[in-house]
Amino acid sequence: MAAIDRLSAVHRRLASGVAYSFVAAAAAQGSTLIANVLLSRHFGRTWFGQYSVVQVTLATIASVSLLSMSSVTNKFVAEYRTKDPTLASRAFTFCSRVSNVMGLAGLLLTALLSRQIASFFFKDISLAMPLLLGSVFVFAQNRSLFLNAVLAGLEEYKRCAVAAAVSGAAYLIAVYGGAQLGDLNGAAMGLSIAAVTFWIALWVMSRRAFREHKLFSLTKFDQFEKEMLTHFAVPAIASGYLLLPGNWWLSGFLYQQGGPQEMGTYSVATQIRLLLMFLPVVISGVGISVLNNTKGSGDYRSTYRLTTGIIFVFTVLAVGITVLLGPQVLSIFGRGYFNAYPVLLVLALSTIPEGVAAGLRARLNAQRLMWRWLFAVIVPWQGFALLMSVFLIPRYGALGAACSYLAGTVVYLLASWILCFNVRHLEAVEAAVQ
Repeated sequence: MAAIDRLSAVHRRLASGVAYSFVAAAAAQGSTLIANVLLSRHFGRTWFGQYSVVQVTLATIASVSLLSMSSVTNKFVAEYRTKDPTLASRAFTFCSRVSNVMGLAGLLLTALLSRQIASFFFKDISLAMPLLLGSVFVFAQNRSLFLNAVLAGLEEYKRCAVAAAVSGAAYLIAVYGGAQLGDLNGAAMGLSIAAVTFWIALWVMSRRAFREHKLFSLTKFDQFEKEMLTHFAVPAIASGYLLLPGNWWLSGFLYQQGGPQEMGTYSVATQIRLLLMFLPVVISGVGISVLNNTKGSGDYRSTYRLTTGIIFVFTVLAVGITVLLGPQVLSIFGRGYFNAYPVLLVLALSTIPEGVAAGLRARLNAQRLMWRWLFAVIVPWQGFALLMSVFLIPRYGALGAACSYLAGTVVYLLASWILCFNVRHLEAVEAAVQ
């Protein structure tokens, strides 16, 4: 009976976390979707392609500058917040300082190299000023992603939802209003304003949460920090440096080869793909925190199976709906997107392997197999997608980028599934010890 009660408590935590994370993601992605629909309909596909590549570039630089400190702090805060708050605080302090320094470096590099990025890679000097004006976004988004990860590690999803709601409203007003007033430059400035708003909202929400969970700034560097760096942070950083630029490459190379119109087509289809991945991302994100916190207990395997099963069922249903209603959904973004339907179908199919692999990743994350994750999953995943893109994008444009993305996600799923076989003996040992 006690085991059943404990299992029910874990499932209630999982359900509560998913519910609040659903609200947070709906506020964030919903506002982004509405703003992008308005921008696409009002300014057209060419303009929207330019805006999309600026947005993707800034978001990629922000995430890369974070050096995966969000995933590191989320893992260690979730694992140690109840059994050893001091270690959780030390992990939080170390990761926060790295995030701060690298966020500032990302801001400065974006501002200084905006002209070079626009002219040498995108071959469109008109993108230089939007990148410069959006450089503040890099630092603010860096800090926002970090604080959001800490709150998720504490399972403070309600506070994340409040901050996301404030940020969503700010994004819609600032980006669309900025585009109306200042065209592409105004939209880029709006991105920076929205990111700063999200950062402030999360900072306000996190102050009380940190006090309640006794998460304080504790500066120390000894064996714990060394092991955290060696066994988790360094491979996580390396994975981020391959994963995030790899995703950006598809958009950047497509813009270079096909121009803003092809980028606009791919971006609209990607927006819908992100919508299809909405629930899988929410479930896997909550699942990572719960799995880390229940590691070694009898609740661990039940939570893993439940999250992975729900993700698979949802993605299959979502793809079926997309096949039937794809043209109608594309028409929401305005005229000129009828040729995006094949691109949308390919990207929709990619959500099945991507969603299931995200569920498998939560299991690998809990076991700290980040070095294996890097070499056995990230390298073949991104390497195959890159190789495919070099051949497909020049020939097929947006459809080639979508096919490259799908090919990469299939490798992602297969590699994650194979690696999970190696996890079983570790979990068996932990269960025997318990």
